[in-house]
Amino acid sequence: MSYTFEIKSSKDLYRNLLEEYEDFKNDVLSSRRAINCAMMAWHLTDWTFNEYKHGFSKLGDYRISLNCPSLDIVHDIANGAKHLILTRPKTGIIDTTKIEGDFCSNDFDFNDFWVGSLELKMDDGTTKDFFEEITFVIDFWNKYFLTL
Repeated sequence: MSYTFEIKSSKDLYRNLLEEYEDFKNDVLSSRRAINCAMMAWHLTDWTFNEYKHGFSKLGDYRISLNCPSLDIVHDIANGAKHLILTRPKTGIIDTTKIEGDFCSNDFDFNDFWVGSLELKMDDGTTKDFFEEITFVIDFWNKYFLTL
Protein backbone atom coordinates (compact mmCIF):
# COMPACT_ATOMS: atom_id res chain seq x y z
CA MET A 1 0.00 0.00 0.00
CA SER A 2 1.24 3.48 -0.81
CA TYR A 3 0.16 6.90 0.42
CA THR A 4 2.64 8.93 -1.61
CA PHE A 5 1.42 8.76 -5.21
CA GLU A 6 4.46 8.32 -7.48
CA ILE A 7 7.00 8.70 -4.66
CA LYS A 8 7.67 5.04 -3.87
CA SER A 9 11.23 4.93 -2.51
CA SER A 10 13.72 6.99 -0.55
CA LYS A 11 15.45 7.82 -3.84
CA ASP A 12 12.17 9.24 -5.13
CA LEU A 13 11.76 11.33 -1.98
CA TYR A 14 15.39 12.45 -2.29
CA ARG A 15 14.76 13.64 -5.86
CA ASN A 16 11.69 15.48 -4.60
CA LEU A 17 13.81 17.12 -1.89
CA LEU A 18 16.27 18.29 -4.55
CA GLU A 19 13.41 19.89 -6.49
CA GLU A 20 12.14 21.62 -3.33
CA TYR A 21 15.67 22.83 -2.61
CA GLU A 22 15.99 24.31 -6.12
CA ASP A 23 12.68 26.14 -5.57
CA PHE A 24 13.93 27.42 -2.21
CA LYS A 25 17.21 28.64 -3.72
CA ASN A 26 15.14 30.86 -6.01
CA ASP A 27 13.27 32.36 -3.04
CA VAL A 28 15.47 32.10 0.07
CA LEU A 29 13.05 34.17 2.14
CA SER A 30 10.15 31.76 1.63
CA SER A 31 9.25 30.18 4.96
CA ARG A 32 6.95 27.76 3.13
CA ARG A 33 9.74 26.50 0.91
CA ALA A 34 12.19 26.34 3.81
CA ILE A 35 9.78 24.28 5.90
CA ASN A 36 9.02 21.97 2.96
CA CYS A 37 12.77 21.37 2.52
CA ALA A 38 13.22 20.73 6.23
CA MET A 39 10.33 18.26 6.36
CA MET A 40 11.50 16.26 3.37
CA ALA A 41 15.13 16.31 4.47
CA TRP A 42 14.23 15.10 7.95
CA HIS A 43 11.74 12.45 6.81
CA LEU A 44 14.36 10.96 4.55
CA THR A 45 15.81 9.52 7.77
CA ASP A 46 12.60 7.50 8.23
CA TRP A 47 12.48 6.43 4.60
CA THR A 48 16.12 5.36 4.39
CA PHE A 49 15.85 3.49 7.68
CA ASN A 50 12.74 1.62 6.59
CA GLU A 51 14.21 0.84 3.19
CA TYR A 52 17.82 -0.04 4.05
CA LYS A 53 18.13 -0.49 7.87
CA HIS A 54 21.97 -0.47 7.56
CA GLY A 55 22.16 -3.01 10.38
CA PHE A 56 20.03 -1.00 12.82
CA SER A 57 16.91 -2.31 14.51
CA LYS A 58 15.88 1.03 16.05
CA LEU A 59 15.18 4.22 14.13
CA GLY A 60 16.67 6.38 16.89
CA ASP A 61 20.00 4.53 16.76
CA TYR A 62 20.06 4.87 12.99
CA ARG A 63 19.40 8.61 13.18
CA ILE A 64 22.25 9.08 15.67
CA SER A 65 24.58 7.14 13.37
CA LEU A 66 23.98 9.63 10.56
CA ASN A 67 26.01 12.17 12.57
CA CYS A 68 24.94 15.33 10.75
CA PRO A 69 24.38 18.33 13.08
CA SER A 70 22.50 20.21 10.35
CA LEU A 71 20.10 17.28 10.09
CA ASP A 72 19.28 17.88 13.77
CA ILE A 73 18.47 21.49 12.89
CA VAL A 74 16.03 20.42 10.16
CA HIS A 75 14.54 17.97 12.66
CA ASP A 76 13.68 20.87 14.95
CA ILE A 77 12.33 23.01 12.11
CA ALA A 78 10.27 20.17 10.60
CA ASN A 79 8.79 18.96 13.86
CA GLY A 80 8.34 22.45 15.29
CA ALA A 81 6.40 23.40 12.17
CA LYS A 82 4.37 20.20 12.28
CA HIS A 83 3.46 20.26 15.97
CA LEU A 84 3.79 23.98 16.85
CA ILE A 85 5.42 23.02 20.16
CA LEU A 86 8.64 21.03 20.07
CA THR A 87 8.86 18.79 23.12
CA ARG A 88 12.14 17.01 22.29
CA PRO A 89 14.42 19.46 20.49
CA LYS A 90 17.76 18.24 19.18
CA THR A 91 19.37 21.68 18.96
CA GLY A 92 19.35 24.95 20.82
CA ILE A 93 17.08 26.90 18.46
CA ILE A 94 15.11 29.40 20.53
CA ASP A 95 13.57 31.39 17.71
CA THR A 96 13.42 31.76 13.95
CA THR A 97 13.04 34.99 12.08
CA LYS A 98 12.98 36.37 8.58
CA ILE A 99 15.61 39.06 8.03
CA GLU A 100 14.84 41.31 5.09
CA GLY A 101 17.80 42.24 2.92
CA ASP A 102 18.79 45.66 1.70
CA PHE A 103 18.93 44.99 -2.04
CA CYS A 104 18.32 48.07 -4.14
CA SER A 105 17.87 47.57 -7.88
CA ASN A 106 19.56 50.94 -8.54
CA ASP A 107 22.72 49.96 -6.67
CA PHE A 108 24.69 46.97 -7.88
CA ASP A 109 27.56 47.20 -5.41
CA PHE A 110 28.23 43.62 -4.24
CA ASN A 111 27.96 44.64 -0.57
CA ASP A 112 24.47 45.98 -1.18
CA PHE A 113 23.25 42.81 -2.86
CA TRP A 114 22.28 40.99 0.34
CA VAL A 115 18.71 39.77 -0.10
CA GLY A 116 18.16 38.64 3.48
CA SER A 117 17.91 35.31 5.22
CA LEU A 118 15.88 33.02 7.37
CA GLU A 119 17.76 33.18 10.65
CA LEU A 120 17.90 30.67 13.47
CA LYS A 121 18.56 32.19 16.90
CA MET A 122 20.41 29.76 19.15
CA ASP A 123 20.34 29.51 22.94
CA ASP A 124 24.07 30.34 23.14
CA GLY A 125 23.46 33.77 21.58
CA THR A 126 24.69 32.85 18.10
CA THR A 127 22.67 32.76 14.90
CA LYS A 128 22.63 30.35 12.01
CA ASP A 129 21.41 30.86 8.48
CA PHE A 130 18.78 28.31 7.42
CA PHE A 131 19.97 28.34 3.81
CA GLU A 132 23.45 27.35 4.93
CA GLU A 133 22.12 24.59 7.18
CA ILE A 134 19.80 23.10 4.56
CA THR A 135 22.67 23.21 2.06
CA PHE A 136 24.76 21.13 4.49
CA VAL A 137 21.88 18.66 4.69
CA ILE A 138 21.54 18.51 0.91
CA ASP A 139 25.28 17.80 0.68
CA PHE A 140 24.86 15.07 3.31
CA TRP A 141 22.04 13.38 1.37
CA ASN A 142 23.93 13.75 -1.91
CA LYS A 143 26.86 11.83 -0.42
CA TYR A 144 24.53 9.29 1.20
CA PHE A 145 22.79 8.43 -2.06
CA LEU A 146 26.07 8.25 -3.95
CA THR A 147 27.13 5.39 -1.66
CA LEU A 148 24.05 3.21 -2.28
